[in-house]
Amino acid sequence: TFPSVMATEDVVEEELINIEEEMIMLSSTEILLKLYVDTHGLGWSENENWLKGEDFCSWEGIECYDETESDKERVGHISAIDLSDNHLVGKFPSQVYMLPFINTITLRDNPDLEMDFTGIENAEYLKVMALSNSYVPSLEGIGGAQQLEYLHLTDCQMEGEIP
Repeated sequence: TFPSVMATEDVVEEELINIEEEMIMLSSTEILLKLYVDTHGLGWSENENWLKGEDFCSWEGIECYDETESDKERVGHISAIDLSDNHLVGKFPSQVYMLPFINTITLRDNPDLEMDFTGIENAEYLKVMALSNSYVPSLEGIGGAQQLEYLHLTDCQMEGEIP
Protein backbone atom coordinates (compact mmCIF):
# COMPACT_ATOMS: atom_id res chain seq x y z
CA THR A 1 0.00 0.00 0.00
CA PHE A 2 2.95 2.35 0.40
CA PRO A 3 3.40 2.99 -3.36
CA SER A 4 -0.18 4.25 -3.66
CA VAL A 5 0.33 6.54 -0.66
CA MET A 6 3.49 7.92 -2.28
CA ALA A 7 1.68 8.45 -5.57
CA THR A 8 -1.12 10.27 -3.78
CA GLU A 9 1.35 12.57 -2.00
CA ASP A 10 3.02 13.36 -5.33
CA VAL A 11 -0.35 14.23 -6.86
CA VAL A 12 -1.25 16.45 -3.90
CA GLU A 13 2.13 18.21 -4.07
CA GLU A 14 1.71 18.76 -7.82
CA GLU A 15 -1.79 20.16 -7.25
CA LEU A 16 -0.46 22.53 -4.57
CA ILE A 17 2.19 23.80 -6.98
CA ASN A 18 -0.49 24.37 -9.63
CA ILE A 19 -2.71 26.20 -7.13
CA GLU A 20 0.21 28.43 -6.05
CA GLU A 21 0.96 29.29 -9.69
CA GLU A 22 -2.69 30.13 -10.33
CA MET A 23 -2.77 32.31 -7.20
CA ILE A 24 0.28 34.23 -8.45
CA MET A 25 -1.34 34.75 -11.83
CA LEU A 26 -4.61 35.82 -10.24
CA SER A 27 -2.75 38.14 -7.92
CA SER A 28 -0.95 39.75 -10.86
CA THR A 29 -4.25 40.12 -12.70
CA GLU A 30 -5.85 41.78 -9.68
CA ILE A 31 -2.90 44.15 -9.34
CA LEU A 32 -3.13 45.16 -12.99
CA LEU A 33 -6.89 45.63 -12.70
CA LYS A 34 -6.28 47.92 -9.72
CA LEU A 35 -3.83 49.90 -11.85
CA TYR A 36 -6.44 50.13 -14.60
CA VAL A 37 -9.22 51.28 -12.28
CA ASP A 38 -7.12 53.64 -10.13
CA THR A 39 -5.66 55.42 -13.17
CA HIS A 40 -8.92 55.63 -15.17
CA GLY A 41 -8.09 52.99 -17.77
CA LEU A 42 -11.20 53.70 -19.82
CA GLY A 43 -9.67 57.08 -20.64
CA TRP A 44 -6.24 55.75 -21.63
CA SER A 45 -5.06 56.38 -25.19
CA GLU A 46 -4.15 52.70 -25.55
CA ASN A 47 -5.90 50.02 -23.51
CA GLU A 48 -6.08 47.18 -26.02
CA ASN A 49 -7.01 43.80 -24.49
CA TRP A 50 -7.34 45.19 -20.95
CA LEU A 51 -10.27 43.51 -19.18
CA LYS A 52 -10.46 40.91 -21.98
CA GLY A 53 -9.50 37.59 -20.44
CA GLU A 54 -6.87 36.76 -17.87
CA ASP A 55 -3.88 36.57 -20.24
CA PHE A 56 -2.41 39.85 -19.09
CA CYS A 57 0.69 39.21 -21.21
CA SER A 58 -1.40 40.31 -24.22
CA TRP A 59 -2.57 43.54 -22.58
CA GLU A 60 -1.31 46.81 -24.03
CA GLY A 61 1.86 47.95 -22.27
CA ILE A 62 2.48 44.68 -20.40
CA GLU A 63 5.50 42.54 -21.18
CA CYS A 64 6.02 39.09 -19.70
CA TYR A 65 8.94 36.73 -19.42
CA ASP A 66 8.69 34.01 -22.06
CA GLU A 67 10.13 30.52 -22.52
CA THR A 68 13.53 31.93 -23.51
CA GLU A 69 14.02 33.26 -19.95
CA SER A 70 16.87 31.38 -18.27
CA ASP A 71 15.15 31.58 -14.86
CA LYS A 72 12.16 29.34 -15.59
CA GLU A 73 10.41 30.51 -12.40
CA ARG A 74 9.83 33.87 -14.12
CA VAL A 75 8.13 32.53 -17.25
CA GLY A 76 4.62 33.97 -17.55
CA HIS A 77 5.24 36.70 -14.98
CA ILE A 78 5.29 40.41 -15.76
CA SER A 79 8.72 41.79 -16.58
CA ALA A 80 7.77 45.31 -17.65
CA ILE A 81 4.97 47.84 -17.66
CA ASP A 82 5.20 50.61 -20.26
CA LEU A 83 2.19 52.90 -20.29
CA SER A 84 4.05 56.00 -21.44
CA ASP A 85 2.07 58.93 -22.82
CA ASN A 86 -1.17 57.07 -22.24
CA HIS A 87 -3.23 59.60 -20.28
CA LEU A 88 -3.09 57.80 -16.93
CA VAL A 89 -4.88 59.93 -14.32
CA GLY A 90 -4.92 59.47 -10.56
CA LYS A 91 -2.58 57.83 -8.09
CA PHE A 92 -0.30 54.95 -9.03
CA PRO A 93 -1.26 51.97 -6.83
CA SER A 94 1.61 50.77 -4.64
CA GLN A 95 0.40 47.18 -5.13
CA VAL A 96 2.19 47.20 -8.51
CA TYR A 97 5.44 46.94 -6.57
CA MET A 98 4.22 43.53 -5.38
CA LEU A 99 4.41 41.97 -8.86
CA PRO A 100 6.89 39.16 -8.22
CA PHE A 101 9.53 39.77 -10.92
CA ILE A 102 8.79 43.29 -12.20
CA ASN A 103 11.98 44.67 -13.74
CA THR A 104 10.91 47.86 -15.53
CA ILE A 105 8.21 50.47 -14.94
CA THR A 106 7.91 53.15 -17.61
CA LEU A 107 5.20 55.74 -17.06
CA ARG A 108 6.73 58.88 -18.55
CA ASP A 109 4.56 61.60 -20.07
CA ASN A 110 1.53 61.05 -17.87
CA PRO A 111 1.42 64.45 -16.13
CA ASP A 112 -1.83 63.68 -14.29
CA LEU A 113 -0.43 60.49 -12.75
CA GLU A 114 0.79 60.87 -9.16
CA MET A 115 3.64 58.57 -8.25
CA ASP A 116 4.99 57.66 -4.87
CA PHE A 117 7.36 54.98 -3.71
CA THR A 118 5.44 53.50 -0.80
CA GLY A 119 5.99 49.75 -0.91
CA ILE A 120 8.77 49.87 -3.51
CA GLU A 121 10.87 47.62 -1.27
CA ASN A 122 8.58 44.78 -2.39
CA ALA A 123 9.84 45.13 -5.96
CA GLU A 124 13.05 43.26 -5.29
CA TYR A 125 13.93 42.88 -9.00
CA LEU A 126 13.03 46.41 -10.14
CA LYS A 127 15.97 47.90 -12.04
CA VAL A 128 14.48 50.61 -14.26
CA MET A 129 11.92 53.37 -13.68
CA ALA A 130 11.19 56.13 -16.19
CA LEU A 131 8.78 58.67 -14.75
CA SER A 132 9.63 61.93 -16.52
CA ASN A 133 6.75 64.35 -17.00
CA SER A 134 4.61 62.51 -14.47
CA TYR A 135 3.77 63.95 -11.05
CA VAL A 136 6.40 62.77 -8.55
CA PRO A 137 6.06 65.14 -5.59
CA SER A 138 8.76 63.45 -3.51
CA LEU A 139 11.45 60.77 -3.63
CA GLU A 140 10.55 59.60 -0.15
CA GLY A 141 10.88 55.82 0.00
CA ILE A 142 12.96 55.42 -3.19
CA GLY A 143 15.84 54.08 -1.09
CA GLY A 144 13.81 50.91 -0.58
CA ALA A 145 14.40 49.95 -4.22
CA GLN A 146 17.46 47.78 -3.57
CA GLN A 147 18.17 46.81 -7.20
CA LEU A 148 17.22 50.07 -8.92
CA GLU A 149 19.92 51.01 -11.44
CA TYR A 150 18.16 53.62 -13.55
CA LEU A 151 15.69 56.29 -12.44
CA HIS A 152 14.72 58.90 -15.03
CA LEU A 153 13.02 61.98 -13.62
CA THR A 154 12.58 65.31 -15.40
CA ASP A 155 9.67 67.75 -15.21
CA CYS A 156 8.10 65.92 -12.26
CA GLN A 157 7.03 68.89 -10.10
CA MET A 158 9.17 67.50 -7.30
CA GLU A 159 9.51 69.29 -3.98
CA GLY A 160 11.68 68.64 -0.96
CA GLU A 161 15.01 66.93 -0.49
CA ILE A 162 16.64 64.35 -2.68
CA PRO A 163 17.67 61.41 -0.50
